[in-house]
Amino acid sequence: MKITMCLLFVVGSGCDSKGKDARVDARADIETADTAPADAAPADAAPADAAPADATPPDGTTPDATPPDGTTPDATPADADAGGCGSYTVPQFVARPEADQRRFQPSAIDPATALFPGKEHFVVYPRGIPLRPELFVMLGGSEGAPQQNTNIYRIAAQAGYRVIGLAYPNEPSGASLCDGAPDQNLCFVAEHEEKIYGIPGVDGIEVGEPESIVGRLKRLITHLATVFPQEGWEAYLDADDELVWANIVLTGFSQGSGHSGYLGKDHLLARLVFLSSGGDSLIGPDGLPTAADWCKAPRMTPAERTFGMLHVEDNLEGKALVYAAYGLPAFGDFSNAGENAPPHDCSHQLLTDLPPRRDPDHFHTSLANDDEMPVDADGIPVLAEDYFYLMVPAPGAQ
Repeated sequence: MKITMCLLFVVGSGCDSKGKDARVDARADIETADTAPADAAPADAAPADAAPADATPPDGTTPDATPPDGTTPDATPADADAGGCGSYTVPQFVARPEADQRRFQPSAIDPATALFPGKEHFVVYPRGIPLRPELFVMLGGSEGAPQQNTNIYRIAAQAGYRVIGLAYPNEPSGASLCDGAPDQNLCFVAEHEEKIYGIPGVDGIEVGEPESIVGRLKRLITHLATVFPQEGWEAYLDADDELVWANIVLTGFSQGSGHSGYLGKDHLLARLVFLSSGGDSLIGPDGLPTAADWCKAPRMTPAERTFGMLHVEDNLEGKALVYAAYGLPAFGDFSNAGENAPPHDCSHQLLTDLPPRRDPDHFHTSLANDDEMPVDADGIPVLAEDYFYLMVPAPGAQ
């Protein structure tokens, strides 16, 4: 089946239809929410089909016995602009690539990070392939845990990235916190500022700097650089132990995509990838959906380095408005990830209409969560090469 609707209200006409065969021919109409489903995998339990975690204890004090390959990233920020496309080669994906997988309990790294004790950071260090200089960081969805997104990590690891799936304060969702707020635009900003940086400002949560996204990420990288000194983790912190954002590929799903979008406003990232909207939307004074005000503000990470994927059955109109606010339509219409091959006519915005793997109503979580992401008979995500395209700049991209 071909996706023929091209979102005329946002990006004009002209869907392309070259490359891959259509993979499915059915889907159901549903109503979705921007939070993890009630029956999602428990936060403290890995999916049944996830690769086993490394035997390293949660505090990471025992390094893996396999000697590191000695490959370290360039200490300077990535200078290849992610916007270019052209000849594009994807690897031969495998379900379980050669890599060290490690889990870390945040409170074992710093006792001040004690929120949501059942959720562990998930770290992947690739083996046997050249490593890219950038760090891949993923922020998952509301109420979820990093171990629910291992398919994404495996694709990133096969691209040569060191990978961090960060456990962060993702409960409650921004939508639930700001629903009914006198000024939703101000509430959304306050929610992001508190969860990302630990700056108090919204009722219903109490984060603080150690528990914040930035605070937890800095502590985890510092820990990795100390325990695994030959793996190059120190390249992602500067001399003041602040994050080197220009060396980070930041990917977010659902709530995590909103925080990723906000961080892309504040910092120049190597690349920014959304699996879902990448921001907040609301009903404007005219009664029509619109992107939140902060999504329309000037951004440090330009559209050239920003990419995303949406599901056609997952509140497409409101989420496409966020992509438009970020300038992604300048690189072309939405491309059907089920039919077209990288480089998708250089488009920065992909669509999928593939049905979820298990529950026919879970279109939203099928974008990122292992239990619903469509996979082939070998356990490899059906859209693996499209995720790779979102994550990795074409060779020589400027």
